[in-house]
Amino acid sequence: MKTVTDKELLKGLREGNSMAFAYTYKIFYPALKKYVLKNSGTLADAEDLFQDTLIVLLRKTEDTQFKLTSCLGTYITAIGKNLWLKKLREGRKAVFVDYEQTEKAYWEQFEFELIEERSIDQILSSWISQATLNCQHLLNAVFLNAEPMEKFMDRMGYKNRHTADNLKYKCLQQVRRHAGTF
Repeated sequence: MKTVTDKELLKGLREGNSMAFAYTYKIFYPALKKYVLKNSGTLADAEDLFQDTLIVLLRKTEDTQFKLTSCLGTYITAIGKNLWLKKLREGRKAVFVDYEQTEKAYWEQFEFELIEERSIDQILSSWISQATLNCQHLLNAVFLNAEPMEKFMDRMGYKNRHTADNLKYKCLQQVRRHAGTF
């Protein structure tokens, strides 16, 4: 049996090849379905989420500058998880996909294990509280309060984006060590 490369699969999806969609569904849907069901979702939620995930993927690949920098499975999983987390944060309202934010969230990805009696914000807050005070300010502003990085930089007096991004990376590493899930 011939193995399909990510490049071939993306090409097939872009061209609307039904075999490419069937293969994508067969390979990538089960993991996303398991994640949704494990995190307070239904089978219908998982199906809707997978469709939204493919829409994000296809819209992103329409951009001539798009370059897949990870394996396709990782990319699809990250899009799906971020869409699901957004839906959970919004109180299970209908998801209106913000494709630009979804792409940004892919690079700033957290993987969360939801605990029934705690909300995602409570889990995040507990993880963030273990970081240094500067990191707490940054992470709360950028992730919990959705403050644009430029506004945060101005407020904190950072001179350039590189400094702020470097600090954000170090802060995320602190949280990842505490969370123990990365």
